[in-house]
Amino acid sequence: MPRAAASLRHAPEELALVADIGGTNARFALASLDDPGHAIHEARWPVEDFDSLAEAADAYLKEKAPGGGIRFGMVAVASPANEDVIKVTNSAWHFSLEETRRALGFDALYAINDFAANSWAIAELGDRQFTALGGPAKRPEGQGTFAVVGPGTGLGVGAILRGGGGTAVISSEGGHVDFAPVSDEEIQILAWLRERYHRVSYERLLCGPGLLNIYHAIGGSEAVTTPEQVTGAGGDELAARAIRIFCEVLGSFAGNAALTFGAWGGVYVAGNLLQAMRDELVQGGFRTRFDDKGRFGKELAKVPTLLVDEPALGLIGAAAALRHRVGG
Repeated sequence: MPRAAASLRHAPEELALVADIGGTNARFALASLDDPGHAIHEARWPVEDFDSLAEAADAYLKEKAPGGGIRFGMVAVASPANEDVIKVTNSAWHFSLEETRRALGFDALYAINDFAANSWAIAELGDRQFTALGGPAKRPEGQGTFAVVGPGTGLGVGAILRGGGGTAVISSEGGHVDFAPVSDEEIQILAWLRERYHRVSYERLLCGPGLLNIYHAIGGSEAVTTPEQVTGAGGDELAARAIRIFCEVLGSFAGNAALTFGAWGGVYVAGNLLQAMRDELVQGGFRTRFDDKGRFGKELAKVPTLLVDEPALGLIGAAAALRHRVGG
């Protein structure tokens, strides 16, 4: 939220605070308001170590920018970001942008949905930061509509619109739409999930906790309590099966996103969780399920699907969105 419109012009080579706040970690960096490739002093701290965003940001600035001079900030948050008071999904943090701005002494502090930030970031990345997941291998370029899907602490969904007037980003809460099983195996998983949650969204399967849900639903040990235990299980047949199911459901959901947004330009899938299962994504049933859309299967077969390999999407996107906002 800005202090006053007249104060929103930035100086040449000015740095701003950018943050990516998830349910588990808070990431911070200082980013140039002029140079898309310039960010320094990246740091990641557990959310549980701080009572609020203001406390965490203040600690970061005292360590990385002790001389002060930071006037602008953009925060990517795992939640809707269209009100002053923001409740971070899957986290105890909730905060007022205006109160946080005042506490930090900024001229302006903005927030953006984390997957809207990811969408801004993808528009700035180079070709080497993607891996093709079947279908057309060429990275989509030029004008068009592109979808972004990302399992993490939750399930993020967004879209990028590129046209003659520039780039626009659409944020959504599409991860909370109802889960639609495709196979008998998934119907059994849905029944298991309904006993625990009643209503089952795609996010109950396509995120870190969702991978655990799949693993436990197919008979995995309750002693396994983290996604990392599943992805790192090696010879565990149930873990391998859970990862296969996860990637297949993700393929179906990514295809749904392409149909929903009309994302004929391409669909990006992103998130650190996916890096631990990239072999299954590339070689398994992800792309088959993406294309399996009945009458629209031939159309989806023309749509590129790409895994985003850049680990700092939220920070890059927050910086890009802030430059767009203040005219950088």
